[in-house]
Amino acid sequence: MNYSSETWYAVLAATIFDACEQKTLEKCPGCAAKLKNSILHQHHQMSLLDKIREHFDEVRGTVLRTIPTIYDKVASKLPHSPDLVKDKEIYCNNATIFLSSTHPDALYWGRYVDEHNDDVIVELIKPKPTKKRVRQRQVKHGKKPSRT
Repeated sequence: MNYSSETWYAVLAATIFDACEQKTLEKCPGCAAKLKNSILHQHHQMSLLDKIREHFDEVRGTVLRTIPTIYDKVASKLPHSPDLVKDKEIYCNNATIFLSSTHPDALYWGRYVDEHNDDVIVELIKPKPTKKRVRQRQVKHGKKPSRT
């Protein structure tokens, strides 16, 4: 049984990427000051690689603590042996080793996330738009919310 699933590593990388982007938004002085112009927002000025480099250590710690939860979301998309308990343990141990030994540049340039696993990642870790989120986004962008 091969536990080095490309999907598993892609989900781990995407989780780090998303968390780094979220950290950048949370720490953006332009957002904190509720400024309107994009040029005044740090998160618009930084590349994804810069965001990963800046927040990687902090985010990695959080992700390491949540590996079993991440695994539970992804388990149905990964190869398995008949022993599902052993599978979870091995996948989680591999994730810990992978994330503990990687570097922001290696994670970014490693092409773990690609066009072959993009759909799976979006399905598994990206939040689905709820009616509440859609209304909030409409209000934020000055649109009148729909009543559907």
